Amino acid sequence: MAEKPGRANEPGPELFFQLASADRNRILDYLRVENLHLSQIAKRLDMTNTEALRQLQRLTESALIQRGPDGSYSITKYGELVFHLSLSLDYVSAHRDYFLNHNVLCLPRQFLDRMGVLSRASLTRDAMEGVNNMRRLVQEAKEYAWGATIETFPDHGPVIKRITSEGATIRALGRESLLPPRAYTRNPGVEWRASEEVPVNLILNEKEAGMNFPLAGGKMDNIGFYGRDPEFYRWVKDVFLYYWDRGKRNPSPKTQ
Repeated sequence: MAEKPGRANEPGPELFFQLASADRNRILDYLRVENLHLSQIAKRLDMTNTEALRQLQRLTESALIQRGPDGSYSITKYGELVFHLSLSLDYVSAHRDYFLNHNVLCLPRQFLDRMGVLSRASLTRDAMEGVNNMRRLVQEAKEYAWGATIETFPDHGPVIKRITSEGATIRALGRESLLPPRAYTRNPGVEWRASEEVPVNLILNEKEAGMNFPLAGGKMDNIGFYGRDPEFYRWVKDVFLYYWDRGKRNPSPKTQ
């Protein structure tokens, strides 16, 4: 016999329904820290026991939380995962204007699946601040500075000379038609590769990383994400290495 259609048979819509409630999200957040009884949850949410019980029943039916033998409620492993993923959605929603105007889907699928790490970085909304951040990450490099761009490379001549003389190495990745300045191509501390596939501007040194996504039309506005969080940093570094490994070595006699 075929099952009757209903909310219980539609886990996707049911899950979004549960997460749409600020009170239920707060309950999940509380239970991530400690197990709580009905009365404790009602007090924290400033609601009656009856209303709190209604919210708890909904979360229990969705397998996001569970009730223990002692009557206390705890979050399930599934609930922890859902709550973690919902934080990324909250971040995207909070910065909707940015994601409406920028193409963040330009990266390969394996990186899109980790897009939640953007919530661990800071969004720089000022274009000039973005330019200064890019320059700062190069200036502060002690071990290395890696950069990729879909535009003309900025001429950091004196900075490139200084940090490479102090032992830092540089990797520069960009389009062959937009060869970097001589400060890059003539410096033995700089390795240059060409790639027509790079869809973003990014920069990282040994401590911090940044990434700017293109506008919907393909141009850059230097507004993007910067941070030192380990997960965000690893994500940016992995993106760079993905395109670096596919780049063309010594793409032009000009780099010799």
